[in-house]
Amino acid sequence: HEEGDVYEAGHIHGIGHLQCSSGVSVPQRLFDKVIVDAECTHDASIRHMHKFEKQWGWDTFEQRFNRDERLDSLQVLQQGLLVHGFRLLAPNGTLVYSTCSASKRQNEDIVQYLLDTHPEAELEALPSPPEGQAAMPYNPGLDGMEHVARFDAKTSESSGMFVARLRKKALVRQTVGGAATQ
Repeated sequence: HEEGDVYEAGHIHGIGHLQCSSGVSVPQRLFDKVIVDAECTHDASIRHMHKFEKQWGWDTFEQRFNRDERLDSLQVLQQGLLVHGFRLLAPNGTLVYSTCSASKRQNEDIVQYLLDTHPEAELEALPSPPEGQAAMPYNPGLDGMEHVARFDAKTSESSGMFVARLRKKALVRQTVGGAATQ
């Protein structure tokens, strides 16, 4: 934010925020931990697929779920949810992004979008299980994305899902030639 910005109080979904004169909305309260369990196509969830089969039948799957316009709209929603969750994260805070989709477009691509548009975002290794407990088996991310987990029914003996853990790096303000930079 620029020096001299004027702030105006308001609310975003029940969370107070400040609107600065440069048009940037700044949350009044930031959180150390945020979970974004994003809306998705549920294509990796066995339970959701059984429900779909009983409710509508497989002959309508393509029409209901895999239309390009629906997937485009869903991708915009997922990007927005992740960016908004990240905005509410305090410096050095942790955000977990998850879906029950096997789609790269709904998982790695969404995480990569945040990494590309927010230089203070970084993927962080998933925590190890407590001593004496076995780690739940999972597959690595697609296209070499590290520090994410893809669970599938065969490998993890559960429904499928995707999990990424991100950290918001604290940006250090430096003075360069008399001008403040981040």
